[in-house]
Amino acid sequence: MVHVQYHRPLREQIDDARRDAGRLEQGGVDGLLFENWGEKFDDRFVSREVQDTLSMIITNVAQNTRLPYGVNVLPLDYQAAFIIAGRTDAKFVQVDTLVDRVRTDYSNQFVIDIDPAHVLACRRDLKLGHVALFANIQTKHYQTIPATKSIETSARQAVQHSADVLVVTGVTTGKSPSVERLARVRHVAGN
Repeated sequence: MVHVQYHRPLREQIDDARRDAGRLEQGGVDGLLFENWGEKFDDRFVSREVQDTLSMIITNVAQNTRLPYGVNVLPLDYQAAFIIAGRTDAKFVQVDTLVDRVRTDYSNQFVIDIDPAHVLACRRDLKLGHVALFANIQTKHYQTIPATKSIETSARQAVQHSADVLVVTGVTTGKSPSVERLARVRHVAGN
């Protein structure tokens, strides 16, 4: 994860992102994910300025890496993510939820309930069918509504809605998901 943090000079943001990407590449990761971080989210949509800044930073870092990379725009601006992916030749877009109704643990605790068909239509309309869709299911920083929804149901729905990759996280950043949780998702996904 390359966190792009705002409210600092652009040159510092680019330097930090390049340094983070270089360290990750040296550490042996298989790919990079760029994500806006450190903002106060009052809405799930980001400004054009955020889109432009992320695009500039990703383009700059991409010139210095051989790794595939993708973009996630928090808290869930999939349209901005696809726009940025198109501008930067990103290989994938990650969305923090595709099929789960969720409440965020970001600043104002808002509820997100999207229609997966809109996400797929956005990718199609922007002519980005080659950009893979990575879908988080029951992910950290969000509470699934209802809390009783099983991880298997989320996985099955994400597969049915054309997710190319299912992303399973631990309960917090830096904490791996349990092997049992991964096995349950893998069983449903058929791999």
